[in-house]
Amino acid sequence: MRAGQLNRLISLQRKVEAKNDDGDLSRSWSEVAKPWARKVDLAGRELESAMSISQEISVKFLVRYRTDVEQGMRIVLASESYHVIAALDKRGDRDELQIYCSKGLRDG
Repeated sequence: MRAGQLNRLISLQRKVEAKNDDGDLSRSWSEVAKPWARKVDLAGRELESAMSISQEISVKFLVRYRTDVEQGMRIVLASESYHVIAALDKRGDRDELQIYCSKGLRDG
């Protein structure tokens, strides 16, 4: 992996649930790390759902290998959030981690 290709600073975040003073459950996102990444757009498609057209975008982020990325996390880049679907070390050499994400239907 060439360092020059890692040209985007991303925020890896994990969902945190805690009880507030009233005993209610509150959900928020906590930053795990801020690695440099390369963003690769994989596909874009329009899906018809409940009489409206929505978009779902699939992207892949390439980062240096790490072990703390898992499904259910999110990546924030330039105020846009992407839901982590899978994190794979495809070559098995612990050099590069490929993080597959979606953006669209599950926003909110």
